[in-house]
Amino acid sequence: MWTIDLSKFYLIDKNQIIRNIYIAAIVFGVFTSLFPWFVWPIATTFPIIVAIPVTIALLFSRGLSTPLFNRKDYILPLLSYTVLVFYIAITNVRNLNGILIQVFNCIVLFSLFCCDTSLFKRISTILSKILGGFLVLTIPLFFLYIIGFPLPSTDIQYGDNFYSFSNYYFFLIDDRQLFAIIPRFQSVFLEPSYLGSMCVLLLQTQRGQWRKWYNVSLLAGILLSFSLGAYVYLVAVMFLNAWTDRKEIVKKYLVTISIILMIVGGSFVYNQGDNLIHNLIILRLEINDGKMAGDQRVSEGFEKDYENFWDSTDIFFGKHKENEVGDSGYKVFIYSNGLVGLFLLALFYVLALIKAKNQRAAISAFILALLIFRVDGFVLIYARLIPLYLTAYIDGEETSSEKGEEQL
Repeated sequence: MWTIDLSKFYLIDKNQIIRNIYIAAIVFGVFTSLFPWFVWPIATTFPIIVAIPVTIALLFSRGLSTPLFNRKDYILPLLSYTVLVFYIAITNVRNLNGILIQVFNCIVLFSLFCCDTSLFKRISTILSKILGGFLVLTIPLFFLYIIGFPLPSTDIQYGDNFYSFSNYYFFLIDDRQLFAIIPRFQSVFLEPSYLGSMCVLLLQTQRGQWRKWYNVSLLAGILLSFSLGAYVYLVAVMFLNAWTDRKEIVKKYLVTISIILMIVGGSFVYNQGDNLIHNLIILRLEINDGKMAGDQRVSEGFEKDYENFWDSTDIFFGKHKENEVGDSGYKVFIYSNGLVGLFLLALFYVLALIKAKNQRAAISAFILALLIFRVDGFVLIYARLIPLYLTAYIDGEETSSEKGEEQL
């Protein structure tokens, strides 16, 4: 006779609750660090919001039969991270609020360093599905905008009006690109490069899964961002993932180069070179006086300050940068934090990745971190650091129990 087991309706799986609380906090932190327009009011304080549920998960996990935070190799990466972020806060932020924020960042990173790595695959998949699913919704709306379909919008600004957008709620259009035939796609995030690099980092965690619908959506986001940096990261990740999985990369290399050459050649021919790919990508790769045209990460004024910086005593501990916006890349980080800051950053990444079982995955994550650091210098924000860390420590295929827990 068929019966209903009422106990299933009131039994609480504490393990699952703690895991979901922790995953939700990490997901919120990663996406908030990309500065989507609807979280701008908490842009400088969101680590506090992330740290609260993380702390709850840390405390309640101790009473579980199988603690979620059970790793013992967290001391060195946590110590190096703490020294690094407080060094940066003291030499750059120079206010109490900025220093206190680093306390909450340390709590979040502590949880990541001692979290059971079996959860990492699930976290990366949830991140990919959320962003991929959101792009499935927003990219069609973006194309409706391109063909002239009337969509509701409002004007918004961020950062003392340095950023100015037309906000179509599901995507932003930079006011500097209002008259472009096809503007760069950035979804709801502050810059197209934020979207492009995030998609690439998630694809690096999704080795062997690129045919999944959400990963195809991430690829589309990269292409539409027209981010030169994201394109370089994507090519690098294609080979790094193949190398990590010990696949034959010579054939992949030849096929990829052939496709790139065909696209480049076509951009010169189509419409006599007056097309989106040629104007936004190819022209930025031209070398003039030994410098790439698209390598405009810093202003001419800062470039001169940076050259003089190397001949000063500030080279060791850095120098306060007066202009806070408009410049990015490794030069800005070195200028602001000096060689000591550069050493601490390198030491942290080495200590954070060195304990990974899959050393090829760890090396791949480190190489991509170097590329990102070269381009914009931001390798400590959650949206960069956490996916890179997940890449190095993902154990492999999900267990049957983890597959059953995939829904939040």
